[in-house]
Amino acid sequence: MPNPYVSVIVPVYNGEKYLSETVKSIINQTLKNIEIIFVNDGSTDSSLEILNAFQKNDSRIKIITQPNTNAGKARNTGLDIAIGEYLSILDADDLFAGKMLEDMYEEAKKHDADIVVCDCVTFDTETKLPIDFWLSLKTKNMNVDDVFSANDYPEIPTEIKSANLFEVTLPVFQKIAYREHSDGILALAKPKPNTLNDLSLPDKPFVIVLESVEKPGNLGAILRTADAAKVDAVIVCDPLTDVYNPNVIRSSVGCVFTVPLAISTQSDTFSFLTENRISIYAAELQASQWYHDTDFTQACALIMGTEAEGLSKFWKEHADARIKIPMRGKIDSLNVSVSTAVITFEAMRQRKWLVVND
Repeated sequence: MPNPYVSVIVPVYNGEKYLSETVKSIINQTLKNIEIIFVNDGSTDSSLEILNAFQKNDSRIKIITQPNTNAGKARNTGLDIAIGEYLSILDADDLFAGKMLEDMYEEAKKHDADIVVCDCVTFDTETKLPIDFWLSLKTKNMNVDDVFSANDYPEIPTEIKSANLFEVTLPVFQKIAYREHSDGILALAKPKPNTLNDLSLPDKPFVIVLESVEKPGNLGAILRTADAAKVDAVIVCDPLTDVYNPNVIRSSVGCVFTVPLAISTQSDTFSFLTENRISIYAAELQASQWYHDTDFTQACALIMGTEAEGLSKFWKEHADARIKIPMRGKIDSLNVSVSTAVITFEAMRQRKWLVVND
């Protein structure tokens, strides 16, 4: 039998939560002539047991166990024994589409290419929604000694004053890092105050107001929508989650830093809207007015409640209009981030997309 067309290398460290799905996505590839190398990087959970069970039924699977180092070094360990014509790297919490390796291998052979790059989709486990995510090659950061470096940004430490730079051991870093497979750098930054006084609104603003938002994934998704529609501001009233929670930053794809944002109380927000003559539209299930029959061309604020409780009595009583989205099926509501997106883009449609990118 010829050498494998593709060697798939998977570093594994305490990946039991998604590992079985990851393995199945590889062994079920339509391209069958592949080798699958799992590098168990010192896992302390059941990852090794899961891999051993799959290996019993698939001779293409190779397992290497080593003390914990990091994902980059684990990949290099796999590279040392790989014999495939091409290489593919997958993390233990990611999936391959069913024909991915076959399609990419065919493209590589067709164009006699050294590298084939495709896009991917990030799946938010909180909102259950896919997030498009484009990949690019950082050629300037390619390490000449090891193909994979523990740090994707090797130039950063040289640009920071030594007095503000602290090197820690890998076990310490893993304790303070929020997620696995990070870039090897953590920064401590002072957050913006994000007050109502910081907002600078146009004559007829469209503002999103979120009441007591509690799920970081929902907040991040709404901030991403706000950026896409170029909403004039997002105000978070009495939040139950930190707006700089790592999951907010991740699900917003960084839009927490691009959208005018304020954190305030319920009463102060109402006063702010009233003083600026901004109409208040409360979205809620028992409303009688359809969202598409509502005039969003004037200065207005869309008030969205929590997933569990909806809008409070305060906003229902102080709203200039209570609006809702038609539900044609059996379900009576949408996820709050989806509802916000639906109404926001209706507002932009009515405004004839006058807000354009700079």
